[in-house]
Amino acid sequence: MKNNIQLEEAQNLLLDRITPVGKCLVSLLEASGRILSQDIKAGTSIPPFSKSALDGYALIASDTRQADSSAPVRLRVIEETRAGFIAQEKVVSGTTIKVMTGSPIPNGANTLVKHEEVVRNGDYVSIFRTIKAQDNVIKAGEDIEEGKVVAHKGSLITPPLVALLAGLGISQVPVYAKAKIAIMSTGDELLDPSEKLQPGKIYNSSLYGLMARCSEMGAQALNLGIVPDEIEATTARKNIRVKS
Repeated sequence: MKNNIQLEEAQNLLLDRITPVGKCLVSLLEASGRILSQDIKAGTSIPPFSKSALDGYALIASDTRQADSSAPVRLRVIEETRAGFIAQEKVVSGTTIKVMTGSPIPNGANTLVKHEEVVRNGDYVSIFRTIKAQDNVIKAGEDIEEGKVVAHKGSLITPPLVALLAGLGISQVPVYAKAKIAIMSTGDELLDPSEKLQPGKIYNSSLYGLMARCSEMGAQALNLGIVPDEIEATTARKNIRVKS
């Protein structure tokens, strides 16, 4: 047993005895605070389809080329749809489909106009300005393209990353197993907080603080309790295998 060693030597002694932790899969709800054991690639694009950025009308941009405030273009509304549903009709020249925010862009359409910018009269809307192609369209893969690495091995899994993984349809996350750290306190004067305070004794606060810190850092803390100031007792206690 070594005595009075420097901090750096003590650290090296510990590091020399450390073995790499294993890997495992955890559910998405258990992943926050864990460490990724491999890169994560997007298995799908986000969004997976081109969609509307707002409530409005999907149309063909060239239909509005001559539109202005004195000579609006009139388009026939052939269908209405909302987020979660795909339009059944195809937009052709002279027609439009009403969509809500998040709706997939209907076939044939290449742009959208805000509903506040049109005047609707029955099955027709009037548009008073030229609309550019792809206006108000969120393209497929605009946020994340399929195949892109979204999180690297060794990354801490944070709540925003959990949300991203959920958005990619990932329910099981590859992580490293938690490191196990055994902690014991030595001192004849120490009592557990569950015990009645006795003369000359103090409560053992360090063990609980260290265990809480280990848990905060993502490790599994193992409580080896209190041992008296005796080498034999300390040696015997550190050889105990604590069940995790």
